[in-house]
Amino acid sequence: MARCPTPLLHNWGLRKSADVGNIVFNIIDTGLFGRSPEDNLEDFKEVYDFKDVFQKPYEPKSN
Repeated sequence: MARCPTPLLHNWGLRKSADVGNIVFNIIDTGLFGRSPEDNLEDFKEVYDFKDVFQKPYEPKSN
C-alpha cells in the first residue's frame, strides 16, 4: 500500500509547487538542465495544491 508522501516532502522543504520550481531552476543553474527563453520561475507558482495532490489521494475513502 502506498504511503502519503506529504511528511517526506515537507521534511525536504517542499510545500508548494513554487518550491519545485526553485529546485528545477537551481538544477538549470548547474547546467544539468537546459532552459528556453520562455521558461520562467513564475510558471511554477500555484500550479497545484500539495494537499490535493500528495495527501488527499491517500486519505481513507468514506462510503
